[in-house]
Formats: sequence, C-alpha cells, structure tokens
Amino acid sequence: MLARVVEVTIKGGKKHDVINIVLNELVSLLEKQPGFVAHETMSRQNDPNYVLATTYWLTQEDAERCYSSSAYTNLLNKLMPFFHSDIRPVLYQVEVSTSQKIAFGKAA
Repeated sequence: MLARVVEVTIKGGKKHDVINIVLNELVSLLEKQPGFVAHETMSRQNDPNYVLATTYWLTQEDAERCYSSSAYTNLLNKLMPFFHSDIRPVLYQVEVSTSQKIAFGKAA
C-alpha cells in the first residue's frame, strides 16, 4: 500500500475555502479512482494554515493514474492560488496501520 503525503501552507484566511474544495470536490474525485483507499487532511494544532494531506492507494500506478488525470490537474489549478508554494508530494510505503480500511488495503 502506498501513502502520498503533501504538506502545504495556506494563505491567511483561506483555509475554509481549501477545506470546502477538498470536501466537495477532491474527495468525490478520489473516491471514483481505481485503487483509492482513503484520504486524510489535517492541520497543525499551533499553525492552522499548515496542512498535511495524505491519500492511500493500493499501488503507485493507481496513484499516478489519478494525479496525472486532467480532472485532478483542473482541481489542483483551482487550489493553487490558496497555497504559498507549489506542492511537493512524497511517497511512502505503508508498513503498519491501525485504520481498518488502510490496514486491509480496501479500496473505497
């Protein structure tokens, strides 16, 4: 199982806009993708404009297919004006998870 992690700093006062796009558009897009398992977005407790987003995939190929799609590119272009810098995803191999969906590698 693969985890794709993105860290971003959101421009002041724009976190609500970003979360709305994630909830109303990104999650819907991800859930339609083959191999998608789960998504988490969280903000730093002492810096709410610093956000960490993690998606979980059955394979790296599944993730690459989604993130190279025109639908994702269009959504990313919509989000980028809210970020202080470009996103730089980092990929991790999931070794242990207590989340049932992630632990068993179940697709959404």
